[in-house]
Amino acid sequence: DRVTEVYILTCSHLDPDSAAHAQRVKEAVGDLSEKYKDIELIALLHDVVEDGHYTLDQAVRVFRLSESSAETLDKLTRKPGEVYNEYIDRVMTDDMAVEIKLADLRDNMQRCVNDINAHWSLLIRYAKAYGKIMKGR
Repeated sequence: DRVTEVYILTCSHLDPDSAAHAQRVKEAVGDLSEKYKDIELIALLHDVVEDGHYTLDQAVRVFRLSESSAETLDKLTRKPGEVYNEYIDRVMTDDMAVEIKLADLRDNMQRCVNDINAHWSLLIRYAKAYGKIMKGR
């Protein structure tokens, strides 16, 4: 199926930890696939543009994204130099992006907890973003 194809293509560009993270985020939003057509696809791709593996245009072409899915992926992609709080505000303008970002933040927070001494400041940032998004729902 298309999601499996995207996962295979995505994994070829990600390190094993990032690929596993993308898979966990996809699984976390899977129950919403009836409400949001491409949510699993976008969940798998949520870091590929931001991490520089594809431009948005390349991702749209390679993964055959609809216009609305491309817009969601764009909102999930933090731009170079963008202030984190402004990025979160932009994510909050798209319902599907919100669901994916919440799953992303939960997974990232869990990874921080697993090595809390090294990732304390990230955990704080992720927790604040999570709270802001939840409050804005």
